Amino acid sequence: MFLKDVTPDVFLDDAPLGVEKIGIADLWSDSTWKEGEKERDVALERSAASLKEGDLLEVRPCSEDANEWGYRFHLADGSTVPYTPYHDYDDQLFQKVIESLGAGEWLACRVREVSCFGEDGIDDDPEFFWRVYSCKVTVYRGGSTRA
Repeated sequence: MFLKDVTPDVFLDDAPLGVEKIGIADLWSDSTWKEGEKERDVALERSAASLKEGDLLEVRPCSEDANEWGYRFHLADGSTVPYTPYHDYDDQLFQKVIESLGAGEWLACRVREVSCFGEDGIDDDPEFFWRVYSCKVTVYRGGSTRA
């Protein structure tokens, strides 16, 4: 799956001065509910569905009490979006870079593609509904003298 996501633009050095392109990653968010349940998290779904191609997400470290991954994704207005790394290797990329950030450095993602899929009812349980929101991002480090 990873190799089909690699395109020639991944290798272009098109980052602005002071910014280093460090890779690509997949993010995702999901929502499940039963028909008629009041627990459907419409706010989460709206937030996940709000991402658009070209959006910039800042990756900010946080406590594992706030998010089990130890970091969260934020829009430019500071609001958190409910995405997490799709694969283990996506998480490893974020963890490695976050741990190596120096003073004044930051980590961000530019959204390359977004998608949503799901079903209303499944064969085994017609009252079960689900949505998976996913996005492909390019990951950047900035504020560094290395770039």
